[in-house]
Amino acid sequence: MNGNTDIAGQDEWKWTFRSPQAAAELGQCPQKLLEHAPLIKKNPIRNVFYTGEYYIKQDKRGGWHLRREWKSAELVEKRHVPIVEYMAVGVCSQGEMIITRALKTSVSVKEWLARKICSEAIRDEILPVAERYARFVRMVMEAKIFHPDFHAGNVLFVPETGDFALVDVSEIRRAFFFDRIQAWRMHGSVMVFQRLLERSDMLHLLEMTGVKEPQKTWRKLLMESSKHLFHSWKKRSRQLLEGHPRYSVREGDWMRMVDALGKPMTCKKSLKVSGASVEDAQKHALADFFLQQANIPHRQLLAWNTKTGELRKEDCVVEEVEELPIELLERLDSLKLKTSLNQWGRRNDGKILLMDPASVFNRLHLDDSIPNS
Repeated sequence: MNGNTDIAGQDEWKWTFRSPQAAAELGQCPQKLLEHAPLIKKNPIRNVFYTGEYYIKQDKRGGWHLRREWKSAELVEKRHVPIVEYMAVGVCSQGEMIITRALKTSVSVKEWLARKICSEAIRDEILPVAERYARFVRMVMEAKIFHPDFHAGNVLFVPETGDFALVDVSEIRRAFFFDRIQAWRMHGSVMVFQRLLERSDMLHLLEMTGVKEPQKTWRKLLMESSKHLFHSWKKRSRQLLEGHPRYSVREGDWMRMVDALGKPMTCKKSLKVSGASVEDAQKHALADFFLQQANIPHRQLLAWNTKTGELRKEDCVVEEVEELPIELLERLDSLKLKTSLNQWGRRNDGKILLMDPASVFNRLHLDDSIPNS
């Protein structure tokens, strides 16, 4: 970000521009963009607006919060790591503002994957993108910068070009070496692809990020993922039962599970199961949700009735399973979850499913998730 230019605008705003070209494009009073910019994200201290051309982040606190992000962006650019274009940062007595150019047609890697999950994409569609992402991770690490919140939601992907770019770089810092936890966090970001790829593919991706012992790292990442799931379970399970839009949607007396894009699951061609108590229905929902978070394939619960306990399950025909694949056994082992082979079935598309998710509820010790009546 060479050639920064400071300009004092209206209402005591003082602006720093990335370049004279950015200053000419935005004008001397970029804060006026807010007059016609819809608010897309809000919390007590920070708002985010989108004009169609720019994203504008507004921080209501005093201090150097957004200016630190500006400095971090400079560091990343100097290391030749792709990020969104930071155009201007402004400060006044009311707080700070930062403007970045919208990277059109881009989506986060997380959202791109969610779309592919919902469209039941095949492996050949996913693997080339996953390999490019793994190379991107390695490039970031070799540039000696550490992103403490590095995950697929903070990396943008442009499908037309195959390019990636970092966002939310506020806490990025130089890293002359990566300690074990930092390295796992960076390498482990490829785990987001595990729902759509095979074990051999995941070992390949880990190796592409620079991991020297992929199988050992894979097992450790599975264990860490399971620990994190158990650690956050109390909060997540409460959100499910309360109807958090990321996990479930309330429609009258019914709670409907949502897909990877947050859309309610359709109950067409579902199997109706009656006779369960409300508590049993909640246990079934929580077990289903836990297995979903743990990436354990199972016969899905689509909806449950909070008054009658009625369930709507995925209706599918399955065949007997002779053995479970090693990647599934490893995932079950990381959860310390033992099942018998007769609890599993194979759909006509070849996918192996745990047929009765509710059967694992007590084994996982999820009882604390049921609210007191």
